[in-house]
Amino acid sequence: MCREISLATCGGVLITATWTRTECAGSPKTTVLPSFFLPIFLLQATIHTRFAIMTIDEFEPEDVLTEINRKLANVSITNLNYSSGDVVDKSILPNVKQYLEASQPREKECFTAVQMIRKYLTQGTGTASLMSTNDILQLDILPRLRELLVEDNVPDLQFEVAWIVTNIAAGTSAQVHPLIEAGFVPALLECLKAPRVSISVKAQAAWALSNFAGESAALREELMRKGAITAVAHVLSLVCDETYDESIIWSGSTKRVTILNEDLRTDIKALTWSISNMARGGFRTADFWDMYIPAFEALSKAILFDHRELWVDGGWGLSRILHNTHDVEAFYHDLNVDPNLGTRLAELLVEPHITVSIPILRTLINITSAPTDQSMMFFDSQLLSVLSNLMSQDTPTCLRRDAFLVVANLVATESPIVEQVLEEDQILREVESAIGVPSHVFDPSTATWAPQRYYVRYPVDEDWKVTMEALWIVCNLLTVGCDAHITALLESYRQLPTDLMSILYYDHDRIPLNTITKTIDAMIDLVKRTNNLFNEDINPITQHWIECDIGNQLASLQQTHSGRQAFVESCLELNDLVYQCSNNVAAMFGLANRLTTTGANKRRVLHGLEDGDVRLIENAVGKLTI
Repeated sequence: MCREISLATCGGVLITATWTRTECAGSPKTTVLPSFFLPIFLLQATIHTRFAIMTIDEFEPEDVLTEINRKLANVSITNLNYSSGDVVDKSILPNVKQYLEASQPREKECFTAVQMIRKYLTQGTGTASLMSTNDILQLDILPRLRELLVEDNVPDLQFEVAWIVTNIAAGTSAQVHPLIEAGFVPALLECLKAPRVSISVKAQAAWALSNFAGESAALREELMRKGAITAVAHVLSLVCDETYDESIIWSGSTKRVTILNEDLRTDIKALTWSISNMARGGFRTADFWDMYIPAFEALSKAILFDHRELWVDGGWGLSRILHNTHDVEAFYHDLNVDPNLGTRLAELLVEPHITVSIPILRTLINITSAPTDQSMMFFDSQLLSVLSNLMSQDTPTCLRRDAFLVVANLVATESPIVEQVLEEDQILREVESAIGVPSHVFDPSTATWAPQRYYVRYPVDEDWKVTMEALWIVCNLLTVGCDAHITALLESYRQLPTDLMSILYYDHDRIPLNTITKTIDAMIDLVKRTNNLFNEDINPITQHWIECDIGNQLASLQQTHSGRQAFVESCLELNDLVYQCSNNVAAMFGLANRLTTTGANKRRVLHGLEDGDVRLIENAVGKLTI
């Protein structure tokens, strides 16, 4: 039996992927059907999907990588010795039910009846598919199907029943509920845990459970309570271990670790996607941290194989798990991190596919948002070099923004990474290129920003996000770096004071509030960190800003955002620092001793393309003193 799953892209709704499975189903050629079962039926390749119910903190997703934000139906079948023009007619369903209930699991009539039910479910699309599901539910055969699902001595029959459950579970909430009431969740879990059940059946059972997970956050939580993700992770981990060594041998000089067995590759893809889908949140995920450990470890093994679908689904799964267990110390304490995982993540960032880069970057964002000793478990020496390439202006803005965010988080670790970032010249060059007004050029002679007419690649709002991340890098460097680091920063990026000041000249009504706020923060930090670096009575940076009329610019900003008390206070603080320092009274602020900065912050972003959520959570490490 061959199974082919095809997803088509249409306005960002689906992404194309094709899976095939060869499954021995007894001897279809010798199957004899009663006359009223004819004509025999086959469907054309179809897909049955629907958006999962969104949970809290969800917004409209981006148009890329949307294959994982759906519940998938395993719907296409070929090579079953049926004529492609034949279909299962609704009128014979009562007879199908009769043979289903009257025959024994090992009898051909039982297998054929199950196969026909599965085929009836898959021969329509859209509304027709939902109607077909209703027709099957109205037969009242779920109890019988559940009995057959746990018949582990008839694997072909089990596989077909699990396939039926997968398709029904991809329907509406009203269609999913009868499956739950009929006890299919524990039955599917029984399939996953039974030692005699084949990997193909287990993969199909995992797929069906994952469709349940796509129904709602409440169902995902219930599946977590029943240990579904742990059961699937155990299967995936085992099959990866059994497959990897053989794949290494066959890789030869290519070093591409591929899964040669097509059926096995399909099973591993289904198991990986299932874990990734179950890892979506919407409930108190931290309560289940111990169940996420085997899931994380299994996905870490899956992405070692050189198959793009595994990188995509595995990357999203890793990102979600890290998001769900943020600030859970026990998770990191008990997690057995593969020593090659950091290297593997850095390798995957080099892949020229945005569908791979986005989830891997999100994984790194969530990794680097963890406390230093935990995030350093994943750090690879080649990572900064790879990130510097993604920070280039030639990189799509969504990737560029995330690469900047990873660097900002790394800089906030208060570790030797600060020095490594400063030594990576390209990173500082890209930071310098990003600090300014997107799609504009500054004219110092007139102190104005002129638009670039040719700049049409990306929406300006997206570029402002890159500017914001570049400012985060500067703020964190100024906060965490020692005096030698600050000196190195200013030597490498001599235009930093001027570039920060130039942003204040842009139209105060048009610049995003969060961007100008972070600019003011960076300027405050810069003054505080440089006052004790210069031997002159006057800090040349503050003197330069005074000559640029910083006082009037700050006054105008305060008036524009008069209702934002915190922002107004920041403007006043910067104004006082600049003009008081220029009067040679810096010592009165105790700057020769210890000073308080705005603090380094780690942040994490999870684009949950699987359920339409985009979460931006800022976690302040706290006020730091230097």
